[in-house]
Amino acid sequence: MLPTKYMWAINVFTLELRKYFTYRVDFWVNFLGRLFSVTVVSYFLWKSIFQYRAVTQIGGYSFSAMILYYLFSPITEKVIIGNEKDNGISFEIYDGSLSCYLMYPISFFLYKYVIKLAQSSFMVVQYFIALGGYLLFFQIPQDVSLSLLGLIQSIVLALIASFVYFTLLSLIELSAFWADNIWSLCVMLRFSTSMLGGILIPLTLFPNRIQNIIFYTPFPYFGFIPIQLAMGKLSHALLLEGIVCLFIWELVFLFLFYLVWLKGLKKYTGVGI
Repeated sequence: MLPTKYMWAINVFTLELRKYFTYRVDFWVNFLGRLFSVTVVSYFLWKSIFQYRAVTQIGGYSFSAMILYYLFSPITEKVIIGNEKDNGISFEIYDGSLSCYLMYPISFFLYKYVIKLAQSSFMVVQYFIALGGYLLFFQIPQDVSLSLLGLIQSIVLALIASFVYFTLLSLIELSAFWADNIWSLCVMLRFSTSMLGGILIPLTLFPNRIQNIIFYTPFPYFGFIPIQLAMGKLSHALLLEGIVCLFIWELVFLFLFYLVWLKGLKKYTGVGI
């Protein structure tokens, strides 16, 4: 049970969840629209590639497994990255509304993360709905080993990765203390995460020397590794290794965040642009 001084976090978390579940039409349109478009495009694209190359596997994936990968890809991305507009630290710096949060007897960073956690938890619901729909109409590919344990471990790692990504994005947004527009920096982070995190294409398709470099970064944990765990293509023992790696990166990002935060507050005037 949370200490009394953190009970506000439960109230904020439940309030955010109620907000997401209130707009049911928006829920289904965004969920089904993105999932359908990504899956259909991936189906025809990879079908053409497999037929052209006349092979049964590419990058360790059969055609059916590749389609399943692209089912997991957008919903895993939603759990980890979510909607960056909901972070909004830079906007609050620009319009001066950050002053309100500075007066609250709670951590601004923790408050923002609780909102992010509610969003990620909401996306987990979409995760199971999409997987349930797939299992209802399609068979599990032979080179995939789905299990409840693997799915749970994948979600746990994705939720931890979402915290690391949130901290990294927040660190970048703090540059709004000095810059008038940081939108391009957020777009660069989103693109880098999609490419280096295995959202756009599985990392096994990259050259080995590039893979060796990427796996020293936190990016594979923002998509590829949670998907691999869900599909049973990684040892469950790697979950602990992944948590340790994310923990180390989180300490680095948190240190930089609070360093920049303290320096930024010295420049903050509370006046909106």
